[in-house]
Amino acid sequence: MKHLRKGRAEVNRFDARCKLVDVRAPTLVLACDRNGRMAIKMAEATAKQINDVRFRVLKGGVDPSNMVAPDLFDCRVLEVIKR
Repeated sequence: MKHLRKGRAEVNRFDARCKLVDVRAPTLVLACDRNGRMAIKMAEATAKQINDVRFRVLKGGVDPSNMVAPDLFDCRVLEVIKR
């Protein structure tokens, strides 16, 4: 568990949001509600940097959401693809 926490802390330190203003494609930013409020706030901050973005919170989701809540994940992805 100790190594998992250390690894997560390193991931959280990485910040490339300054590059997100260059994104020119429809984008979906997903946050999972079971990851906690901090994860949702981080995802919201990320989404705010992208022009053509949809931000969604997956109820009952946790990383990796495409495996934990595949039907809901697929539904959200299709919303972006069909735009």
